[in-house]
Amino acid sequence: VQFDAILRTYGGKEPPGGPAGALCYANRHFFSRRQRPHFLTVFGGAGRPDIGGFRFVNGGHLPALRRRSDSLDWLGRDDDAGIPLGILREHQWHNVDTDLRCGDLLVFYTDGIVEARDRSGAMFGSERLASLIACGSDEPAEVVARVREALFTHQDAESGVDDQTLLVVRQDMV
Repeated sequence: VQFDAILRTYGGKEPPGGPAGALCYANRHFFSRRQRPHFLTVFGGAGRPDIGGFRFVNGGHLPALRRRSDSLDWLGRDDDAGIPLGILREHQWHNVDTDLRCGDLLVFYTDGIVEARDRSGAMFGSERLASLIACGSDEPAEVVARVREALFTHQDAESGVDDQTLLVVRQDMV
């Protein structure tokens, strides 16, 4: 709720602009308002379907997945993965520009999915998630259904111990 309220005050003029500017602005305000040491992970993006562009920033969150035809790319991993908000007050994130082609899927998810455990304690894992996204239909609703079914089977329940959020979007222009 606090992060949402901070973002609502953002005027769009924080350097370097784009999603990274929003994180820099939000971080300073979040840092000064927190009552105890907290941090927040964020993956932010801005799409330009008309030109096939996607600009993103990763603030310590899990990387997104981009499915293109039969290939899979991690966005916001390694050098493109920044630190969470609330760690360093004046940290500067940077925008990363990539392309989106017609038919590409973008998949965003929380750690409650990849860290879900079965009865023996084995995690669902990011590689299993990636393999489920890489195969089958590219209809977003069907991708969500495929992941949910595998996740619920893995954890032997429809809910885990942590939040489990999955968002799948498809680029249908350009």
